[in-house]
Amino acid sequence: MAFRPKPPPIVADLDIPRLDQDPEHVRLSSLFRALQDGKADRQRQIDLLMIEAEISLPSSGSGRGPRIDALRQRAELLRQALPAPVEAPLLDDDGLPPAIGQGVRLLAGQQVSRPPDRTAKLKQLHDELAILEAAFRAVATLLNDVRSDRSTEVAQSLLPRHHQLLRDLYDAGVALSAAAEAERALIAALILAGYDASEMILQRPGLAAASRVGSLGSHDSDIASFRRRLIEQRIVPE
Repeated sequence: MAFRPKPPPIVADLDIPRLDQDPEHVRLSSLFRALQDGKADRQRQIDLLMIEAEISLPSSGSGRGPRIDALRQRAELLRQALPAPVEAPLLDDDGLPPAIGQGVRLLAGQQVSRPPDRTAKLKQLHDELAILEAAFRAVATLLNDVRSDRSTEVAQSLLPRHHQLLRDLYDAGVALSAAAEAERALIAALILAGYDASEMILQRPGLAAASRVGSLGSHDSDIASFRRRLIEQRIVPE
């Protein structure tokens, strides 16, 4: 019968809530995406106005023709990328910093009329982009804070289980160390009795982990160092 390792009872019975289903994380993620799209839209409009301004300049120079053609192509791509007018998204900024509220209100009224003058239109777009940038950074900070807070909460809830798994790991390491020591002692006893090691018969396939784990009797070994850390954390007794 083929050997089938027993699956570790680590994940099967854990009920870890998903971060992307946390209500506050969902709310902030929605704001994050909306602000990101709003920024991209303003930047496209700015780029388009700048290109249109250059195209409108009087033609001169032998290389201007190909450049104008390239600019026209770029302008057409930007126009195609501009979002179609849609109903403003419903975004919840309740209880959030004022900078975010400004950005949300700007998005809520995003289909605003633009000044006819290109210079004034550019200034308006740059002002809006600055507001959206500030709101975007503030939301990104809050998202990181929520992730950090939720991570701490969930980690605390998993602490007892994690300690038990570390104890299991320590017990397994001690058992591995003892088994490796016993195997070495058998070969040593054979040699001390005057015999050859007979490696063709007593083959030693080798297990790197057994060598690395070392012995509890050796202060600098991995298993001894691991035990000291567990004692410091009061996971195993002295």
